[in-house]
Amino acid sequence: IGHHAFADCANLASVTFEEGKLTTIGEGAFEGSGLTSVVIPDTVTELGAPVNTGADGGYVFNGCKSLTEATVGTGVTSLRACTFASSGLRILHLKPAEPPALREDALDKNGIQSILVPAGAGGAYRSAWPTYYGIIFAAEEDGWFFNEDQLVVNSDEGVTGWQKKVNPTEITELTLGQGVKTIPAGAFADCA
Repeated sequence: IGHHAFADCANLASVTFEEGKLTTIGEGAFEGSGLTSVVIPDTVTELGAPVNTGADGGYVFNGCKSLTEATVGTGVTSLRACTFASSGLRILHLKPAEPPALREDALDKNGIQSILVPAGAGGAYRSAWPTYYGIIFAAEEDGWFFNEDQLVVNSDEGVTGWQKKVNPTEITELTLGQGVKTIPAGAFADCA
């Protein structure tokens, strides 16, 4: 997809990429568009490929105020300049087993609430992305994660683990996974 191909398409709320031959999404391709969520296929290896040789590139979803959730496929090895900056991104799913290189301004630090990574990769992501340490979750390891106002608990350890990082009054929806066998007294007291 060429650079700025869908830039400022405010009415473009959805795009579906079918798995296939797509390998490159150019710089600013969806910048300022109306996307609400996006799933980048595993075949994409260049996210925000620069317009000019030697430039940084990036800005793919910069300014997408309606974009609240994104999934990055396994082929992506770096999040370039302002990839998701100034967007509404709250939840980022990362499928690569190894953390992609992260430029400091790739994400909006003040808006993102959860970065969900593959099982077994939590430690590597937390080491590589220390700025986001407290919001990186590998659900299978941590036993819980928080998405906007929804708390998802997948294990008995997660029943109490979330309490150290989430304000109970922020929770409006609770999902208890199959791994939860017991809930101690008061575990979810004071939830909104």
